[in-house]
Amino acid sequence: EEENDFYLSIIDGEASKDIRKSAIEALGYSDKNIDILLEIAKTGDKASKEKAINVLKSFSDARIDEFFENSAKKKK
Repeated sequence: EEENDFYLSIIDGEASKDIRKSAIEALGYSDKNIDILLEIAKTGDKASKEKAINVLKSFSDARIDEFFENSAKKKK
């Protein structure tokens, strides 16, 4: 839990792009972070979005399925 809070503080802070990407990747250790990762995938900068999307692919969850379905519809 403490580590999770630390990673979240890095993402919300003024960390460099590479450090933010590493913190986003670390959030993938717990499915409790799915909503946070989905939010980053929707609203983050390009590098953060890409990393969050890659991390989300490791989970099996209806919220993630819906996100990818909606993303695919927008690209059409």
